[in-house]
Amino acid sequence: MSNDNPTLPWGEDEPVEGIKIAEVVPRTFPVAPGQKEKKASKEVTYRSPRELIIVGLDTDDGKENALFDERIFLEENESLVRNIMVYGIQQPVLCREEAGQLHVVDGRQRVRAARVAARRQDSAGEFAVKVPVIIARGDDSRVHGIMISSNEIREPDEILGKALKAARMLDLVGDMAEVSIAFGRSEQTIRNWLSLAEADSEVHNSVREGEISASAAIELSNLPREEQVSALQDLSSGKQTTTTQAKKHKAKTGKRKTQPGVKRMWAKKAVKSKTFKSLNKEQQEVLEWIVTGNPSSGSWMDDFVSDFGEEQANPEENDVETPDEVGDTPAATLPF
Repeated sequence: MSNDNPTLPWGEDEPVEGIKIAEVVPRTFPVAPGQKEKKASKEVTYRSPRELIIVGLDTDDGKENALFDERIFLEENESLVRNIMVYGIQQPVLCREEAGQLHVVDGRQRVRAARVAARRQDSAGEFAVKVPVIIARGDDSRVHGIMISSNEIREPDEILGKALKAARMLDLVGDMAEVSIAFGRSEQTIRNWLSLAEADSEVHNSVREGEISASAAIELSNLPREEQVSALQDLSSGKQTTTTQAKKHKAKTGKRKTQPGVKRMWAKKAVKSKTFKSLNKEQQEVLEWIVTGNPSSGSWMDDFVSDFGEEQANPEENDVETPDEVGDTPAATLPF
């Protein structure tokens, strides 16, 4: 959940009270005759993650406590930690106030990850992340119901929806690592999603209709578009196409799709990759040339650009056969 308040108090040393960045319609609580009606407005305050109590983790309570949740024993989510270090916590954590302490009702994993993020930020001399908190009021049965419903009644994105969002974000930021952090997934997973996003619309429709699994669609996405469609027709059997079926079909009949020519945006991403670092110096210089337009001084590319410039200036003196006149020239002779 995002908010429009531009002055988020990350890094304040003390909890910042009274900063209202989200509000719901006030509701009333049942009151006894003669008492005034009470209204509750929910406002967000920011706290250090160390201040928030996770029942069962920070206390000796067990299943007898309404706020105990087995998932507190899950391994720490490194992807969530990295995400919080970059973007902070966007969805407020629900807490119940007990004896002046805040006990987490919903958001245990966010708080756990925020503690790790804050420790790393402290060690690096950076402002430590704060946790946005909303107070939940009610007896044990009510807060237990809030805890359950907050986790169970959700509509997560399907893989195809995530893939399309990832493709759009990559277009906007141009950095695979940032997309990986934003989605909390490995870069390889993001690459698989991008393949799915680029698949034919017929493949997308089949995924939406449940005729083919997202993982099977990723396998088919490596085929040329016309073969993707024919593969769907060949595999249609009234049942959902599995990844195994898609792999077998691709192995029998498919060819990998032809990669498009080198584009500058692609090259900018390529020079930041691990694969780029595995190239030799001359190969790296070729890609850097594509990105910057400036060949390395003294390299063969520098000589080539200089010689080609002279050739263009004196075309009659440098009349040579073109590749078409020579015959078939394999594309492999190109440096990229």
